[in-house]
Amino acid sequence: MTTRSKTVVHLIGEPSKDFTQRVLPTATNVLSVYFHLHKINQVPKKDAISDVVHRLLNIWDKARIPTAEKRAIIKKVGSTY
Repeated sequence: MTTRSKTVVHLIGEPSKDFTQRVLPTATNVLSVYFHLHKINQVPKKDAISDVVHRLLNIWDKARIPTAEKRAIIKKVGSTY
């Protein structure tokens, strides 16, 4: 059993399992999904970032939003945390 103090991240709140499909994710949403993968599911940092970026690219592709290269997005998400 995990307590709220161990799962809640300051300024983000409770981490989310996934992005909502109705709106484009914000930076807060991206970090929320990352923290869920990394802190709660115990996924290594590099793998968690890669998974989040993969999910982002799928959403942006559905919305037909032009994107940068995957490695540039991984670098940006990695530098945010």
